[in-house]
Amino acid sequence: MNNIFKFFVDNWKFSVLLTALLVLVGSLGLGLLQREAFPPVNFATVTVQTFFPGASPEEVHDQITRIIEDELRGVAGIKDVKSVSQSGLSSITIRIDIDRKDADRIVDEIQKGVTRASAKLPSQVEEAPLVTELKAKEIPVLEIALLGSNENRARDISAERLKEELEDVSGVSSVRYSGYQEREIQVLIDRQKLAAWSIGLTEVVNSLANRLKNIPAGSLESDSENTLVRLIAKTASVSEIEKIAIRSNDSGAAIAAKQVSTVIDTSKKPDILVRVNGSPATLLVITKKEEIDAVSVVEGALKTLENFKNKLQPDQKIVIYNDEGERIRDRLNIVEFNAFAGLITVILILFVFLPGKVGLFSAASLPICALGTIAMMVYFDAQFN
Repeated sequence: MNNIFKFFVDNWKFSVLLTALLVLVGSLGLGLLQREAFPPVNFATVTVQTFFPGASPEEVHDQITRIIEDELRGVAGIKDVKSVSQSGLSSITIRIDIDRKDADRIVDEIQKGVTRASAKLPSQVEEAPLVTELKAKEIPVLEIALLGSNENRARDISAERLKEELEDVSGVSSVRYSGYQEREIQVLIDRQKLAAWSIGLTEVVNSLANRLKNIPAGSLESDSENTLVRLIAKTASVSEIEKIAIRSNDSGAAIAAKQVSTVIDTSKKPDILVRVNGSPATLLVITKKEEIDAVSVVEGALKTLENFKNKLQPDQKIVIYNDEGERIRDRLNIVEFNAFAGLITVILILFVFLPGKVGLFSAASLPICALGTIAMMVYFDAQFN
C-alpha cells in the first residue's frame, strides 16, 4: 500500500492529470446517469390472460385454464402456478424459481407452451392468450386521464389520436388504455322482415362474414414483375354494410342487409368504467423502455400533451394523476440538497481542525471522490434510484 502512495506522490503530474480526468468524466456523467424511481428488478413472475367472451367460470376453467396449465406442467424451473377462472376471463400467474439463472429461457418455454395450448382452445377465443413478464420496467412513468363526453365515441377518438402521438415520443415503450370502448358496428336483425323474405338468420350471418374479410388471391406473374393480388372486402362504413347482398338471383335482383336489419355505428360494452374527479374518462398509461431515463421520457410526453391540448374538443381536458418523473425530481432535489449541505458542513469542520493546505486538500478530496464514483456508475451502467 505504501508503494502505491509513494508512486502517486513521486509522479505528482500524473496524479493531477488523473484527478482532473475523474472530475471531467464525473461532471459529464451527471447528465448521462439514468434516473429511476425503482431499481431494475425482475420479479420472476409471468401472467397469462385469455378472454373467452360469454363463457361461464366452469367453461373457462375446462376449456381454457386447464388446457394451458397442462401444457405448462412440463416446463422446468416453475415454482408454482395460481389460476383464477371467472366469467369470460382466465388469469394464470406463474412464479419462476428465483434461484434459477436461466430465467429468460424459462420465460421462453412458458411462451412456447402457451402457444401450443392456443391451438387447442375453442374457436370462440378470438385473441391469443396474452403472456406478460412482470418487471420493474413495466411500472408506469406517467398516467393521464382524458375527460369529456363520449357521445359518438368523441372522447375515445381523441384518446386514439393522443395514443399515436405519445407512442412517437422518444423512449416510450407502450401506451395502453383503461376505460376505452372499441368501435363496434352492430347489425340488428328484424325477425319479422326475415320471415317476410323467407331468409334464415344463418344465411344473413354467412353473407356478412363472407363479405367482411380480406382474402389473398395469389399473384400475377410476367417477364418483368410479380404482382400480389388480394381481395379487400373489409369495410368500416355503415352505408356499405347496409348495401351488402344477403340473397340475389340470376336476374340481378338482391335483398340488401338494410332490408332485413338496422345497422348502427356504436362501441363495445366496456369492461371497465372509469371516472376521474366524478367525470367519465379514458385513461392512458405510459411505460418506458428499460434503458431510457424516466425523467427524460416524462418531459417528452408532457411536451406532447401540451401541444395536443389545442386539438381537443371544447368539453375535453387532460388530467395528469400519476407523474413518476415529478416524484423522481423531488427525490433528486432532496438528495442534492442533503449532499450540498453535508459537503459544506464537512468542509467547514475540516478547515477548523486542519487549517491551511491540509484542510484545503482534504476538503477538495470529497467532491473529487463523489465525481469519481459517478464516473464509475456510468461506466458500469448503474442507475440512480
